[in-house]
Amino acid sequence: MKKTKLDWAVEEGFVTDFARRRFMETEDVNVGIHVLEIMVPGIPAEMAEAVVRGSKKLVGTKELRLEDDNEIVAPPSWIKPCDITSCSCGWIAPGGEVFGHGDYNGRDDHEVLAGEIVRRQSVRYNGHSFYTSVEAAGYIKFSPDRAITSARAGEVTEAQYRAVLRYVEGRGLPFFQLGPNACGRVTPMELRKMDLLQFGEMISIHC
Repeated sequence: MKKTKLDWAVEEGFVTDFARRRFMETEDVNVGIHVLEIMVPGIPAEMAEAVVRGSKKLVGTKELRLEDDNEIVAPPSWIKPCDITSCSCGWIAPGGEVFGHGDYNGRDDHEVLAGEIVRRQSVRYNGHSFYTSVEAAGYIKFSPDRAITSARAGEVTEAQYRAVLRYVEGRGLPFFQLGPNACGRVTPMELRKMDLLQFGEMISIHC
């Protein structure tokens, strides 16, 4: 029997789309990563994750390379970032993305939101609680009772600072509270005069 040599190639669009589709179907980014690791042997896990999540894409046929992409890949059931001015409570990610609710009913709201953020696998579960996982990942909590809380001095980002300003100015608040204690009460004018370190210190203050 004569052997036939097969010469074939898989286009990068198929590989990228298939991995992303598996992620969407299973709601587990690790499934999409595993698909890419099988179809593109040797691809590092962090590169595979970037492709699956949409920040990178594969280009080429027989030889694949990575290029920047701006596709947002997330299962439809996942919580989506929203405008902070429309929220009453929630969490601000280090990159400035806001995950929040329009109503506020207490700490449970933050627990539920934290669970959804961890479910997105934007934050890794630390084995204690979703709340502490999100807090340890540098997210800032905000709510009407204690305006802006749960940040660490020196770890607040410029994007988070801008989101807090939008929160305050969007609500027209004459004053609000940074941190868990009354001495953290400030006016919007005082907030605008703070640098990032001062802002973080005010949020994490204990006195």
